[in-house]
Amino acid sequence: MKPLSILTDERKLEINNSGTVLLARMIPIQDIKLQKEFQQLFPLNPSRVETITQSILADGYDNSQPLHIWHVDGKYILIDGHHRREGALRAGLYDVPCYLHEFAFIDNALKYAITLQTERRNLSDAELLKALKVVDSLKVRGLGAEGEKGKSASRSAEILGISTSRVEKTRFVDKYATDDIKAQLERGELTLNKAYQIVRSSTNPDDSATAEKSKKIHKDALLILQRVQSYLDTDDVSGLKVFVREQIPN
Repeated sequence: MKPLSILTDERKLEINNSGTVLLARMIPIQDIKLQKEFQQLFPLNPSRVETITQSILADGYDNSQPLHIWHVDGKYILIDGHHRREGALRAGLYDVPCYLHEFAFIDNALKYAITLQTERRNLSDAELLKALKVVDSLKVRGLGAEGEKGKSASRSAEILGISTSRVEKTRFVDKYATDDIKAQLERGELTLNKAYQIVRSSTNPDDSATAEKSKKIHKDALLILQRVQSYLDTDDVSGLKVFVREQIPN
């Protein structure tokens, strides 16, 4: 097997937050760990896995296509090459060529994985939708978040390598589109822009906010009535008077 060289691509090294070189080595498949953020980023396509498996069985593994690994805390986490890993596993290989990377944060690793994908091809709108959900989920958990709401879209746009407006359109479609529209987007029957136009013309985001506000008002009113009922049940008139006065704004 032809040995792999050290990767010195300056553009990729800039993405590598640690500033170290990326080393290539053979790693046993069983030692490579999967992490859901990277699995969900670009889910496996069964037909593509089968094609890769048959190619490996016929011609061996293509050393020019190593797996990309995030080496962190002594673990080898797969960030790019899930189809190749699965094909190699099904073909019965023991180890595969890998590039080892060091990143300070998971969003740096995600950005690198997305960059590799976009260099190979243009992401479909459906893939972009899934990728954005993964990136946004990190912010919900506080990983890679900046703590300022106004910067959320720009941060996600930076990681995905797209415009802020496209991030906002994608989020809008994900939040308000029907399952049928999302399914058409998944099948490539609708573009993101077309889906956005359809949803925009049929949905008023203010309706959702108003509905949530109404639910809260109803819940608060119900709690007040329950308190009133408890005072009446115990004939605590003085307590009821105090409670009522507390509810009336000054």
